[in-house]
Amino acid sequence: MRKMEYKDILYETRGSAVWITINRPDKYNAFRGVTCEELIHAINRAGWDKSVAAIVLTGAGSGEISEGTAAFSPEIFRLRSARRVLRSYDTVPYCFGF
Repeated sequence: MRKMEYKDILYETRGSAVWITINRPDKYNAFRGVTCEELIHAINRAGWDKSVAAIVLTGAGSGEISEGTAAFSPEIFRLRSARRVLRSYDTVPYCFGF
C-alpha cells in the first residue's frame, strides 16, 4: 500500500483498535475531497492490518461532524456517514457489520 501523508485526519493505533479522527474542528469536521480520500486510505490501511480488531471514527474538537449543511453528533455520524464511506470503497477486506 502506498504511503499517504494525512492533512485532514489523524490515524492512531490504540491496542487492537485504530482511531481515525476527522481533524478539521474549525470547519465542524466537514468533509471535502481530501478528507474522503484520506478516510478511504486510512480505512483500507486498517482493514488490511491483521492486528486491527476495530476502527473508531470520531471528530476533533467537540466531536461534531458536519454532513452537508447540518452538524451531527459523532454517534449519528457513525451510523450515517461511515456506511457511505465504507460502501464507496469495496476493497475493504472485512465486513464491519453496518
